[in-house]
Amino acid sequence: MDNNDVREKIADLGDREAVKMLNTVAKPFAADGVVEHTLREEQVQALRRDLRVDPASLQPTDGRIARLALQVMAQNPEFASEIREFLLRPDMRIVQVETPVQDLDSPTLLYALRTSVNFERDEQGRTSARITALAPDRHVLQEFVGGLLSRLPPGPPNPPRR
Repeated sequence: MDNNDVREKIADLGDREAVKMLNTVAKPFAADGVVEHTLREEQVQALRRDLRVDPASLQPTDGRIARLALQVMAQNPEFASEIREFLLRPDMRIVQVETPVQDLDSPTLLYALRTSVNFERDEQGRTSARITALAPDRHVLQEFVGGLLSRLPPGPPNPPRR
């Protein structure tokens, strides 16, 4: 299954299926405390500026955000095989979907974000968002980030500059 097939199969997932699949793939990592529960204000501003994202203009559903997050994560070799396996095995999809669907949560979405975006601070203390080499199509990433930002709770203030 090539990347185009993966994108098409992810796009064909229903909302419940997509949310459940994302929670199955990413939630264990997020639950282990690998990522935070929100972003600092400077990180939010960096995403808006560097990725040219306006969260107010993007209000995707939970299912759409989950599909976008899966597309983002499918570019990362760490998750690609698990996502492909999930998409190829109808019996696995049915078993997963029959279990209760949990809502999307911030740590799970932030974990998906970290597979394609790194935050860096320059010598002047300015934070920037850098897209990794594993990032998907920029439009997919922008829509995912817009949906993520529209759902995140307010983060802690920026740390004091040194």
